[in-house]
Amino acid sequence: MNRTNLNGTDGLGKLAVGIGWCPKRSRGQVGGVRRRSTLSMKAVGEVSKDSFQGEVMESDLPVLVDFYAAWCGPCKLIAPVMDWCASEYEGKLRVVKIDTEKYPNFVREYSIHGLPTLAIFKNGENISQIEGAIGKQKVLDLLKDNLPELSS
Repeated sequence: MNRTNLNGTDGLGKLAVGIGWCPKRSRGQVGGVRRRSTLSMKAVGEVSKDSFQGEVMESDLPVLVDFYAAWCGPCKLIAPVMDWCASEYEGKLRVVKIDTEKYPNFVREYSIHGLPTLAIFKNGENISQIEGAIGKQKVLDLLKDNLPELSS
């Protein structure tokens, strides 16, 4: 696995983030979701350092947070899965993303060691976190295991 810090350079003593593996062929499906999704890209909202408290920690709904970076290939691969989740669970689950390049404080605060990292927040608490470009089924399993109320 490649390891690089958030500035995109190697550095001993600096926070290292694994950027994972990205296949050469980028067409087709990722985890059961077509990459060229017809869903609106606005389905997943961008959260900033200033809006995090209100939009995630104080949310009435559970929140699925996608910690990503623009340079991260695997982060781009899971974007259609995040769009699908936002559409599928509209009104039951908020789906947001946080750019770790713009807001590196979240990397330290939530012990993010690899990108993408998905975290589930409920009642202001981080109840689960997983790293890597996981497919649709693994995201569904993550949600089912931690938010059984979404199944009903």
